[in-house]
Amino acid sequence: KVHESCTGWREEAPGYVWDEKAAAKGEDHPVKAGDHSLDGGGYGIYSTEWVWRHNLRDQLPDAA
Repeated sequence: KVHESCTGWREEAPGYVWDEKAAAKGEDHPVKAGDHSLDGGGYGIYSTEWVWRHNLRDQLPDAA
């Protein structure tokens, strides 16, 4: 979920695309254009993962 106040992120997300040339080589790279808010969001998520990741694990059902 993305909060309504994150207007830049919400505007950029639908236009986020992957580089087709890189994909043809088996690489996973986005096209770097008009993605400043998305980049910022990614850095925010990645750099704070140690704070919240354990909460997700606590939500998962036990493996059968």
